[in-house]
Amino acid sequence: MRLFKRKILSVLCSIGLILGLLMINPMPVSATTADGGSLATAYPIQEGQSYTKTWEKYKNDYFYCTFNVSEKGYITLDFTKVQNASSQYRKLYIKLYDVDNNVVFYSRTNSSEDAYNYTRLNLGVEPGKYYLQIWPENTYSVPQTTTFSYDFTKSNNWEAEPNDAIEYAEWVNLGKNYTATFNGAEDGAEYDYYRFKVDDSTADYKIRLENYRDIKDASSTIYIYLRDPQGKTYSIKSKFVYEDNTKDAYYVLELPEQGDWYLYMYSYANQITQVSYNLSITKIEKPVTVSYRTHVQSYGWQDFVLDGAMSGTSGLGKRLEGIEIKVNSSKDIGIRYKTHVQSYGWQEWRYNGAMSGTSGEAKRLEAICIELTGDDKDKYDVYYRVHAQSYGWLGWAKNGQPAGTAGQSKRLEGIEIKLLPKGQLPGGTVGYSYIELGKKADNSSSAGMVNYMTHVQTYGNQSYVYDGSVSGTFGEAKRLEGIRIKLNTSKTGVSGGISYRTHVQTYGWLDWSKNGSFNGTSGEGKRLEAIEIKLTGEMANEYDVYYRVHAQTFGWLGWACNGQPAGTAGYSKRLEGIQIVLLPKGSAAPSVLPGVAGTSSFIQK
Repeated sequence: MRLFKRKILSVLCSIGLILGLLMINPMPVSATTADGGSLATAYPIQEGQSYTKTWEKYKNDYFYCTFNVSEKGYITLDFTKVQNASSQYRKLYIKLYDVDNNVVFYSRTNSSEDAYNYTRLNLGVEPGKYYLQIWPENTYSVPQTTTFSYDFTKSNNWEAEPNDAIEYAEWVNLGKNYTATFNGAEDGAEYDYYRFKVDDSTADYKIRLENYRDIKDASSTIYIYLRDPQGKTYSIKSKFVYEDNTKDAYYVLELPEQGDWYLYMYSYANQITQVSYNLSITKIEKPVTVSYRTHVQSYGWQDFVLDGAMSGTSGLGKRLEGIEIKVNSSKDIGIRYKTHVQSYGWQEWRYNGAMSGTSGEAKRLEAICIELTGDDKDKYDVYYRVHAQSYGWLGWAKNGQPAGTAGQSKRLEGIEIKLLPKGQLPGGTVGYSYIELGKKADNSSSAGMVNYMTHVQTYGNQSYVYDGSVSGTFGEAKRLEGIRIKLNTSKTGVSGGISYRTHVQTYGWLDWSKNGSFNGTSGEGKRLEAIEIKLTGEMANEYDVYYRVHAQTFGWLGWACNGQPAGTAGYSKRLEGIQIVLLPKGSAAPSVLPGVAGTSSFIQK
């Protein structure tokens, strides 16, 4: 009895295994000729199930089947083994009807062996009931068999048929991918119309056709045209022919007029043909670039460079003498620039490729200002930085700020220029772009983000300088005796303040001053020996304050930051000059030049 139960269990397990395999790989269902002989007796088929239909010899009658689609999407119809009992390949005709007996799709397979497998891809359908009609080309004296199936994919991005006239053109959203069909027609022609909006006449528009499939009929040539908002027609390409099923194609076009444009395609299909494809139309913003060249001592005019490349030299001691700058864009953007030239000072503005500076006069450029013009200028920032004699690469200036030096007879040796979308940063130090001397400056107390002036031995109060310029002197053995520092929060866009204190001969560290108050002494002949500076309020969260001093005997010391001491202690050495600059929080310190790399900002015994 126990052995009999084991045998029964074994048999049941075997049956279960067979049934499980059948569910994973269902056998083709044979559709009988009794059903499917008409629309009324259409054979019901299910998604994902494979079906086999055989026509007896001398019979090539219609076979009908039906299925339901519950959602909007597209169906895939697969037909394979379109051959007779003698392995001769035959054509198979295919029609798809909707519930109202309208033909949705009409095509045929090829009779050649290379069309052994035929797949109709991406036929867009609305929810509803559909009928599939198939029949063979000719059974001759032997039977003919085909195996077929259908699958469904939910989607909203397929071609809305009928779009075969301009008044029914389907709207295409830019950047969206559409699954589309291009059916051969019994009357020999088929059209697909699409409509899209051009809202930027300065951009390029990319029309892409991909996943192109056909059944390799000889007439699978597609003609592609555009129509502008005024009704004028343009041919993209007279013929669009594929020799295999693997190629994609795209066209990048400049459409000069804003408004509604139409794309339409058609083919002549005297024999029935069908094509499926994916369509997308994408707007491509043209890059806005800046190009420039410089006239260099000994070398003359260099070639134009582009977008941040260096023009000029570095480490060769060669002066820049002239410059030409131009913007490359179809947008309404221009550029103007002026240079500070040896002996002449600031020249007038030059525009869009005109030369600023001199040629053949051996005059050095010492500083430059660059700014954008045109209706689209507010969408971009122009950044530029210079390689200045003694100082090396300074920080980036932007939108008309000066870059270079003043009052020091220092030549410009190289320049880099970048044009960036508004809000993007160029990388590297932003600020510390212009260095002038306090004893020659004539600035207001709010010209920059951080503004400062010093009281100097012999000279008294100097004019304010700003954002990295030198207040005081160096090389003249003149002591600093006091200082005022203030912020211009309208330029920083951040509230807050600045505090500072100095170490004074005999007195030591004084109490903190802030926001333009004087710190130090006046009329006492007391030297400053060190200084500490720090930001307060929201400024401290958004910016770092960097500063360095020129100290007696030691020269330029390293950069201190955010309250660190700068100067000397225990040496009785005077401060002679100072530079102060605000940089975005987390920025690296400015260039060490003309100091020495590795020098501390504070030296004490």
